[in-house]
Amino acid sequence: MKKWIEYLIIVAAGIVGAGFFFGFYEKVLPSAAVELKLSKADVIAKARDFWTSRGVNLSGYQEATIFSADNEASVYLQKTVGVDSANALGKSTVPIWFWKVRFFKPLTKEEFIARIEPDGRISAFQHIISEDAPGDYLEEGKALELVRAYLKDNFGIEPSEWEMVKSSSEDRKARRDYYFTFKKPSATWGESDLRVDVVLAGSEIASVVKYLKVPEEFTRNYQSQRSLGSLLGTIASLLAVLMVFAGVIMFFANLRKRGNDVKLATLVGVALGLSILISNATLIPTYLSRYDTATQFSGYLLQVFMGMALSVLVIGFFVGVVAGWAGGAIDKKETLWGLLPLSRGRLSRRMAGWALLSYPLAFFFMGLQVIIYFLGVKFMGVWAPAESEYTMVFASSIPALFALGTSLSAGLNEEVIFRFFGLTLFKKALRNTFLAFLIPTVIWAFLHSTYEIFPIYFRGIELTIGGLLFALVFWRYGLFTAIMTHWMVDALYFTMPLMKSSSVGFVVSGAIAAGFGLIVALIALLGKPEKDVEVSEKVIPALSAALDYFRDHPDALHEFLVKAGLSDATPGERLRYLVRELLGLKLREKKGQYFVKGLAAPDAELLSRATGLYAEETKKGWAFRDQP
Repeated sequence: MKKWIEYLIIVAAGIVGAGFFFGFYEKVLPSAAVELKLSKADVIAKARDFWTSRGVNLSGYQEATIFSADNEASVYLQKTVGVDSANALGKSTVPIWFWKVRFFKPLTKEEFIARIEPDGRISAFQHIISEDAPGDYLEEGKALELVRAYLKDNFGIEPSEWEMVKSSSEDRKARRDYYFTFKKPSATWGESDLRVDVVLAGSEIASVVKYLKVPEEFTRNYQSQRSLGSLLGTIASLLAVLMVFAGVIMFFANLRKRGNDVKLATLVGVALGLSILISNATLIPTYLSRYDTATQFSGYLLQVFMGMALSVLVIGFFVGVVAGWAGGAIDKKETLWGLLPLSRGRLSRRMAGWALLSYPLAFFFMGLQVIIYFLGVKFMGVWAPAESEYTMVFASSIPALFALGTSLSAGLNEEVIFRFFGLTLFKKALRNTFLAFLIPTVIWAFLHSTYEIFPIYFRGIELTIGGLLFALVFWRYGLFTAIMTHWMVDALYFTMPLMKSSSVGFVVSGAIAAGFGLIVALIALLGKPEKDVEVSEKVIPALSAALDYFRDHPDALHEFLVKAGLSDATPGERLRYLVRELLGLKLREKKGQYFVKGLAAPDAELLSRATGLYAEETKKGWAFRDQP
């Protein structure tokens, strides 16, 4: 099949995939129902105004804001009334998605927390105070009257529509606290009902929390399913660690033989480390939301930054190492398309085409994914939590950078380990290409079992299918295209909730994340076009696998090139092909001469015999020209 026909089919498949994705997105994914009316800055201002209106002075307090969800409530509603109805209830009645704004001081017990829904309504707040703080000793009747009046005036909760189901009190050192729980009999779904918990500290309404009370039996089953997912994820993680450990051993075993691609290892390790650093750095608000005010703030920040640095170094090192071994051992050099030029310090215009190709491939993958979920919801009782990794983008300090950094780190890390390295490792061990793709793909798929998709095995099955699609992209179009496709899939998923927001800042961030593939393509266009000799794909793996043999038997390389159909190629065309594809080095042409840097003397002699060109070592590297 001609290339242009193949690319046309991919574009058509991408258009169809996009149609399915946008058509079914909101029908199967709860996070699709998130529609933010306020920007993060607006949410923080609203929380600050709320506490200020209650007479609180927040000067000197630090702020931490996250976006979260009540996953149990979301999952129960999906299972009881369906995804569409659950999403509708989450937008109007049941507080499923919310911002959580925390004001705190290091080493100070007192905190102020506000929970704000996507449309700006305050559905909960909490004033954390010391148990020894002074207050009033109210009688229960007076306390209940005060609470009901507050709920009516501030939350629109009519006493006639809500009944009290539980109350208790506790005498502190200098006050009496009351705890009330109310439910709305008309707001029930299955065995769940809408409730409000109120804490009265002395005569102050210290806490109000509106929520969906789900049955205890469902909660136990939910936790049991999660524990099974953790077990599957742990098993898959162990297998992945063993894979990487094997790659590290082989990398260091090959150091003396110089059989590793050290430049590729460096490129992958540095790029992955930077992407992880960018992603983690934008999540500082999330780390601050978990800070325990009983500990030193500087010590906590030091711990956070040390954890970031360790993850960058460790993950970047190990993934870079396995990439370096695979780059030296793989017997199909075209799978490195796009990365070999980068590892040699230059851009290639081919990369622009591969970057653009990632868009239809990504939309085809996403369309396939939502169809699988749609069928799962319809026939297998599949349900998913409201909160996902993609809604974390709201709480990040720079949403566009978080989306891009997280997407790139996932694409680079997972495609290198489970496609590039996994294929090389298992193909050498099993001598079977399909199994070499399938085994690491299954491991990768079940690594995601910790995601709360139920039944818990469904995520592994769904991603095994999707992972084989990534494997096909890698095998057909190379590692660079596979990384770009994976990157764009995640980036587009991050983009969806951002683009649905009413905040201009979120929309712009989404546009940047979605369009970054186009930026990569434009940058790649700055590179030079490659003038490679057209050679049968069957020749490439044979050349790569036989490289060591040809180094020992240089005359055999010339004979092989003739038999491979390169007898009519000029010496310069042979040299260009061998330097770029076989050795992965940069070649420069000037005034009838060819200059190659980083070439070892034995390989220069090998190229000279294979091409018939005279080789001479110069200050600019090895020079090849016609025989004098």
